[in-house]
Amino acid sequence: MFISRLVETMIKTTSFVLLCFFIFAAFGQNSVKVSTMDFIQIQSGYNEEALFFYQNNWKKLREEALINGYIDSFLLVETEATEDAPFHIVLITTYLSHKQYQAREK
Repeated sequence: MFISRLVETMIKTTSFVLLCFFIFAAFGQNSVKVSTMDFIQIQSGYNEEALFFYQNNWKKLREEALINGYIDSFLLVETEATEDAPFHIVLITTYLSHKQYQAREK
């Protein structure tokens, strides 16, 4: 059940990231930094497990990407979920340019 919620959250996040991507792409500048934000909503009772997962997987991969120059920066932010913002973790990755962002999956 935790995984299905996680997948659902990732789908919603992907939609938001794509929207941000199109906004940045509209400017057509490769020198502008591009950031993605993933909003993670954790199922009740799994906070420690989710945080452990992101700190030991997502964060480790971002550290390697930073060392190798694939990204400009990253940030894992823990937050208190509210009715208006029902997420517990925000994952932010910043790329130096649109070109670097497009190459992220290669």
